[in-house]
Formats: sequence, structure tokens, C-alpha cells
Amino acid sequence: SDPTEVAGDKEIALDDVERARWFMHHILPHEAALRGWLSRRRAPAAFDVDDIVQESYAVLAERERLDDILNPRAYLFQVAHSLVVRNIRRARIVSILAVEDLGIVDVADEAATPEQNAIAHDDLVPHRADAQTG
Repeated sequence: SDPTEVAGDKEIALDDVERARWFMHHILPHEAALRGWLSRRRAPAAFDVDDIVQESYAVLAERERLDDILNPRAYLFQVAHSLVVRNIRRARIVSILAVEDLGIVDVADEAATPEQNAIAHDDLVPHRADAQTG
């Protein structure tokens, strides 16, 4: 057995473990909220909630990198929304309510608002000045 291959296998396995940890920590906690959001869509008959959740997970699993996702919750909901839109577009018969839902992504973003960022920045400015003079 070639040690390089063994080291390479361990590296791959570790990468898989890290991906699984990232997924369990950043994505799975939002599954209930995602299912709730999907079930509240106006035209749930246009898609199956379980299918959208699983397809969303598959999209994330296929990504080469995960570290570039700044807000995993928002990304998960956007992926799910894109899949719903795709399913509605592929459906032969689409209700008017489903068409109305195509443009709506009403997921609360947990990131700071521009106002909160400005306030935080203003709060830090005096502390930075103190640190530089002190």
C-alpha cells in the first residue's frame, strides 16, 4: 500500500467529516423553519415539501466549497426558493397563487442591518482611538 494514497484517503475522509459537521451545525438546525416556510407557500400543491428539502440538501452537498457561504440559513432558503420556482415552471398546470409566490422570498435575514452596522462602527470608533493613544 502506498502511504501517499493512505494519507490522501485520510485527508478526504477528514474533509467529509468537516463537511458533515458544517452541515449539522449550519443547515440542519434550520430544517423545521424551512419546512414551515415551504408549507406556508400559497400553492403547496405545486411541489412536495420533502422533495424540496432533500433537493436543497443535495445542492449543498454538491458544492465544492462551503466556506464561502456567509449566511447558511439565507442560502438554504434561497436554494429552496429556486427549486420551488423551477418546479412551478416545469409544472403543466400552475395555479395563479403559485405564480404570485414566484417573486416572494420573505425569509428573515439574521445578518445585521446597515443601520446596526453603522451603530456598531460608531461604537467602536472611540475605543479604537483610546487603543491607539493608550
